[in-house]
Amino acid sequence: MKSVALGLQAPESEAKRPGAATQQVHVSTDTLSAVIDRSLFDKLTFMSIDVEGAGIAVLKGLDLRRHCPDLLLIETDNCTAVSAELHGYLHLRRQLTFHDFL
Repeated sequence: MKSVALGLQAPESEAKRPGAATQQVHVSTDTLSAVIDRSLFDKLTFMSIDVEGAGIAVLKGLDLRRHCPDLLLIETDNCTAVSAELHGYLHLRRQLTFHDFL
C-alpha cells in the first residue's frame, strides 16, 4: 500500500498509476515550523524530506530564518523549484540518487 496526495506530483508521475484504487481520507495538517516550535529542539543539524511529491508544499511551511538545518536531504523531481524555495539559505550540493538531493 502506498499513500500519495493527488495533484502534488508531476502529471506524468500520476499517470503511471492508472486504475489504482483510491480512497479519500481527510487528515489534519500543520506546517513543519509549527511542529518544530512545539518540539524541544533548539537546533536542526539534519532534516530529511520524503513526502511523495509534496516537498515544495512542505518547504513553504518551513521558516528557514528560524529553522534552517545544517543539512537537508530532499526527494524531489523538481530540483529547480526546491532550489528557489531554499534560495539564500541552502543550496543543493549533490544528487545522491535519481530523486534524492543533498
